[in-house]
Amino acid sequence: MFRKCFAIVVFLALSATAGASATPVLDQEQTTLVTDRVATVGGSGNQVLAQIVVSGVAGRLAEVDLPVGCVPQSSSFLLEIREAVVQPQDVVLASQTVSGLALGPEWKSILLVNPPFIPADTPFAIVASAPGNGCGLFSAPQGQDPYPRGSSWYQGPPNPSATWAGPFAEDYGFKTFVEASCQVPLIAHASAKGAATALAKYGCSAGSVTGARSTAVSMGDVISQSQPEGTALAAGAAVDYVVSLGLPLCVVPRVVGKTLDSARAAITKANCRPGTVTKAYSAKISRGRIVGQRPPAGSRQPYETRVDLVVSRSTRR
Repeated sequence: MFRKCFAIVVFLALSATAGASATPVLDQEQTTLVTDRVATVGGSGNQVLAQIVVSGVAGRLAEVDLPVGCVPQSSSFLLEIREAVVQPQDVVLASQTVSGLALGPEWKSILLVNPPFIPADTPFAIVASAPGNGCGLFSAPQGQDPYPRGSSWYQGPPNPSATWAGPFAEDYGFKTFVEASCQVPLIAHASAKGAATALAKYGCSAGSVTGARSTAVSMGDVISQSQPEGTALAAGAAVDYVVSLGLPLCVVPRVVGKTLDSARAAITKANCRPGTVTKAYSAKISRGRIVGQRPPAGSRQPYETRVDLVVSRSTRR
């Protein structure tokens, strides 16, 4: 049977040591707390706690505030930001070890040295651990779910190692602060509509959209983009892209009078395809040269339309 370990604690009225950044803006939060009850982080069972969060603003997650503390105050506390789907995943996006956190419900600001970029409307996990130490994280009242966008999880006895238990209708307290920015996503081969959606999700905007013919990209999909994937730009920066108009047209070239080889080369270059070859006498065009073609020169045809040729036998019958 799953259970979570809790400790009843006497609080020390000491302030947090780390200050919040002025640049990032508050994105997500859960501030409904029970101030006389705290979930154990670390301790004898080496318990790990996690809260799933769904981002609102695309940008760099620069700061996480938690109602966390440790006894003794000098103990180390590890904050990890991990990928998440329904539950936390193994991929760590950022981590920060801090100490000097007095045990109490005051909000402690933890600044991430290497802030990870998180797209808008993307789940991630705030994971708290303190191997071998006794820390605590304040949570919402049992049975309440004040942050409906994500649930709490934990690892620890009696469950097997690295097994997440949950989700629970009891969120841990947190505040996330994001520095809004654009990180260009890969939109090549996406649909035009999908490209605009992806750009918005990654904090960018759709710039100028032009069209071009393509033999490699289906009609309506993106051929290329003005900024490569991963480029960091200011929030809302415009990214231009080119959308496929479909296969190029076969604009039939004039090949009358050319040799058969040069006529075939010109036809291929014009996105057409050499068709059948027949022979006929001509009073004006010497043997081996083109005396007729079909479709006619200058006509616009679908990609790789066959162009049939008539070659001169000679100027005499």
